[in-house]
Amino acid sequence: MQVLVLHYAREPSVGTCAVDCGAKCCRAPGHVVVTEAEAQLLRALDKRGRARFVKHEKRGMLAMNFKEHCVFLNPQTNLCTIYERRPEGCRRFPTRPVVDCLVWPKES
Repeated sequence: MQVLVLHYAREPSVGTCAVDCGAKCCRAPGHVVVTEAEAQLLRALDKRGRARFVKHEKRGMLAMNFKEHCVFLNPQTNLCTIYERRPEGCRRFPTRPVVDCLVWPKES
C-alpha cells in the first residue's frame, strides 16, 4: 500500500485561502464531487435552493455544479458558510496542482 503525503507550499487556512487568495477555487465556475448523503445535506443547508447536482462520471457520485461561485461562499468575506459541514471534496482540496493556488504545488 502506498501512502500519499501532501506537502503544501502554504498550509490551507482562512488566512491563506480567504484573505490572501480571495477564495479563487470557490469563486471559479466548476463542480465538487459529492456522495448522495452529502447532496442531501447540502440541499437541506441551501435555504435559497440554489445548489444544482448532476450525475458525475464516477458511479454513485454526484457533482454540485456552480456557474459563478459556490452557492455556500459568502462573496463579501470569502468564507464558506457551511465550513464545518462542507463535503469531503472540499475538505480534500487541492488534490492536484491548480493554477494560482497558494497552497499547491510545493516548490522544490
